Amino acid sequence: MFLFEKCLFDELTKIRLEYNFYLSWEIIDKDYIWKNDCYLYKILDNKQNVIALLYYDVDDYMNINKFEVLEEYRNKGIGTKIMQQFFQQFEIEVDKIRLEPASEEACSFWNKLGINCVFI
Repeated sequence: MFLFEKCLFDELTKIRLEYNFYLSWEIIDKDYIWKNDCYLYKILDNKQNVIALLYYDVDDYMNINKFEVLEEYRNKGIGTKIMQQFFQQFEIEVDKIRLEPASEEACSFWNKLGINCVFI
């Protein structure tokens, strides 16, 4: 079981550096986090370690802008389990999700979760 904990911009900067997240998290506008239907979560494991970050906004759809699992936790099914729990816990329907994957590998990940995704 994972814990989805609210993350603020100042904390994001610290987490990015401390845990070596690679995606361009710094482009997130601090004025939008937790306002204007934009949400940022740090995802913790059962030992309270940060293992992933999730940033999304909501309009008619849930727009997943960024999701990153720390490198040492990748390719172990953990990202899939995190998102499955997230969808269930927050009652999100996969047909109401939009995203623009950064790679074919990312697109494959989202397809396994039942999200219609095509890498262009």
